[in-house]
Amino acid sequence: LARHPGAEVRQVALTGLLRLGHATEVAEYLDDRAPLIRAIARQAARRAGIDALQRYRHAVTEPEPATGAIAGLAETGGAADATLLVRLLGHPLSRVRAQAVQALRHLDAVPVEQTIPMLQDPSPAVIRQATAALTSLTRAVPADLALRLLLDPHRTEVRRAGYRLLRARGPFDQLRAALLLAVDPNPGLGRREIGRAS
Repeated sequence: LARHPGAEVRQVALTGLLRLGHATEVAEYLDDRAPLIRAIARQAARRAGIDALQRYRHAVTEPEPATGAIAGLAETGGAADATLLVRLLGHPLSRVRAQAVQALRHLDAVPVEQTIPMLQDPSPAVIRQATAALTSLTRAVPADLALRLLLDPHRTEVRRAGYRLLRARGPFDQLRAALLLAVDPNPGLGRREIGRAS
């Protein structure tokens, strides 16, 4: 049951194993994709005398780090760990890049200059994470860049990123973005985004 694909089932199984004294086995789930499972595994690691933070720090330096390990580092680490995560922004696997951006956002350590190019990443998931990370830092993103993204002729996810960044800048830029979305080649994009903002 601890290997079941459903997080709820894994949670119950691991809690039971921990109560039965199998802390070392439960600590093996430190890099699980589910946050609650990672929390249970960290509790088990404490009982077993395992340093979860060091495990996460080591795991993110592996050639293909588990996304759960990246998230775990953000949950337990601090600003000093941002350097390890920044290295992953250029990783060849999109899931690793996306999780690294999300982890840096969690640590309030988003490197703006390195995240801006990710707004045009080949992966829509990476673009979503980069947009979310930069929305709260919108003044650090030039308005003309957000406008250029909104005018991208090929990729809806890039235009969505441009709209969200412009919308976060204030009413004038939000109106300008909404007018451009009104004539977007993808009519659904304008309906979804403008409806979401209202």
